[in-house]
Amino acid sequence: MKKALALLLVLVMTLGLAACSKDETPANPNLIKIGDHQALYKGAWITTDYDGDDAIVIPLTYTNNSDETASFLWSMFYTALQGGVEMANSTIFVSADSYETLSDGTMTDVAAGGSLDLNLTYKLK
Repeated sequence: MKKALALLLVLVMTLGLAACSKDETPANPNLIKIGDHQALYKGAWITTDYDGDDAIVIPLTYTNNSDETASFLWSMFYTALQGGVEMANSTIFVSADSYETLSDGTMTDVAAGGSLDLNLTYKLK
């Protein structure tokens, strides 16, 4: 559990450092801004993925403040690391009888001015 918390903190700090310009500091430390796009970090939890391996789920609210339709995946560039090594994406189904995954929202188009709740899912080592 301590490793997962440390990993989560590294991910948040990495996203935060990549997102903040030197003259702009977000009022909310959980709000990551990159250009006209932002992601609100809403915590994390540990679960098991489709393969039965440990995985972390990181819920976010993505907001598109640009003038065009955009998706989280193409608007926010990020890398999740554990122990300095890039983490692999993880497949976690919404339910046992569904092929919908928790991370499906990352590629969903969001209209200008719109928001979307989504999850990032990664396999833990």
